[in-house]
Amino acid sequence: MKRADFSPKVKEIIASRAAYRCSFPGCNATLIGPGMEPDQVDNIGQCAHIYAAGKKGPRCNNNLSEADLQKPENGMYLCGKHHALIDKHKGAKYPAETLMLYKQMHEHRISEELGHISYPLQWIKRITIIESPLLKIGVSYDFTKDTIIAGSNGTGKSLLMEYIYTALSGVFSLREKRSRVKLQIEMSNPVWHDVICTIENQTVKYKVGDKQISFCPFSINIIYLREKSGVIKGDLINWIGAQMGEERSFVKALIDGADLSHSYLVSEIWMEKIRTVPYEEMRVKLRKKDDDIKRGPWTLGQFSGSERYSVLFDLIVGHLRQVSRYKNTLLLIDWSRIHTFDSGLMNHYFKLFYDSSSYFQTLAVMHTLWNDVDWSGWNMIKMTKADNLDVKWDLLV
Repeated sequence: MKRADFSPKVKEIIASRAAYRCSFPGCNATLIGPGMEPDQVDNIGQCAHIYAAGKKGPRCNNNLSEADLQKPENGMYLCGKHHALIDKHKGAKYPAETLMLYKQMHEHRISEELGHISYPLQWIKRITIIESPLLKIGVSYDFTKDTIIAGSNGTGKSLLMEYIYTALSGVFSLREKRSRVKLQIEMSNPVWHDVICTIENQTVKYKVGDKQISFCPFSINIIYLREKSGVIKGDLINWIGAQMGEERSFVKALIDGADLSHSYLVSEIWMEKIRTVPYEEMRVKLRKKDDDIKRGPWTLGQFSGSERYSVLFDLIVGHLRQVSRYKNTLLLIDWSRIHTFDSGLMNHYFKLFYDSSSYFQTLAVMHTLWNDVDWSGWNMIKMTKADNLDVKWDLLV
């Protein structure tokens, strides 16, 4: 493979998204300004590759094509000093996922300056296992704004997601009640640089620096899309709520305030009161994007399974894109139904998750990755039994 250099157009995109300032944390140096002559501009910034442009470069990834390496998602804008620093010793101190997070954090700050958002960033940067009955002690998992956790069954993917949800929500959610778990959590916000979370006896406790506290120090809005066991009783409002672990009141608010400007399937959704004997019932009505004006509204009961899941994702994405403008927001996906989506649906939603105007962080569990889905810019964590599991007793994962 020849060296995959950025085109002039891509370099302009990378530099502009960084506001022509160095993206390395703590630097923020302005790298463009007036040149020697009145009609000249002096640009001293450099577009650095996150994954190497050539086989012998730092952070080489042979699984990426030349076209992938040349995309704006694989570049970050740096001053000469920090470009040299990240590439020193073949990039050993600055792995790709760390640079992805640096780039995303910097672009987030630029969005804040433009008035798009108005709160300090708080994404998960790293989780290290200190104590666990299943996951290996000392293993660290690095996250970016968008991360795929991939691996076969029984490698600990769902368990890691449960740990993350419990630690960041303060709500005990582990299936194994006897577990004692201890995690070190590093957030992108330096205020919460070093937090130790202990999960034991169905309670969650924290240590921030040297201080022990009994409440969750994180202020993060979380939607956890996961498998639900047993029969879901009630109507389709219950069904939507059950997928997200939310009450009916949340679902009603979700529908009332639905932003469907970036939806895949739904153009309009609302609730109507339907008179049944002896009660009144709330029923969800909606229109598809391809409906003509004469076509009557649909109910979710008239949709196929994959269409219902698409409606659910349209609602979740619309909700998160709004909420994440005002609150730190996390989407956790550990939901096998996503594998019913075709590549068109996957590309639509996962591009929206990565989109810079979607300010929420996404962590998604996958068994396999679609070859025809564009994963550019996503961080990949590959979990295997050998690397991640250390079973101390016979538990079902």
